Amino acid sequence: MRIMKEYFNKLFSFGPDRIPVIDIEHAEERFYQRFPEIPWSDFKTALEQGLKVIKNKYHLHPDNYMIVSKSLGIKIPVELRPDRMNPHKLVFALMTALDARQHKFNTHNDQTLMVASIDKFIEIIV
Repeated sequence: MRIMKEYFNKLFSFGPDRIPVIDIEHAEERFYQRFPEIPWSDFKTALEQGLKVIKNKYHLHPDNYMIVSKSLGIKIPVELRPDRMNPHKLVFALMTALDARQHKFNTHNDQTLMVASIDKFIEIIV
């Protein structure tokens, strides 16, 4: 049996269930390259707000999601999936950080979660 290796960088754990949020394709690096003027803490806050919606509205249903922060102008593709090493646990896998102005449309059937500001959510399902 061949085990597939992937880039893996745990960024933080989310919520009381401590679900790992992992960077699997250099999302943190892309964020710093594309958004040098935005603090990491603002990115993380927008990401956490989107993850709360995935937990509360979608009940942690494994799927592809697109978190969009209108105030930051960032799109964050997130996959909620079973951990490859322990299929009984879930992980949030981040691929990249995209400029929302340059990437107006989703290329997959992602659930789109709009974060209108740091303080409130507006959800739009595509």
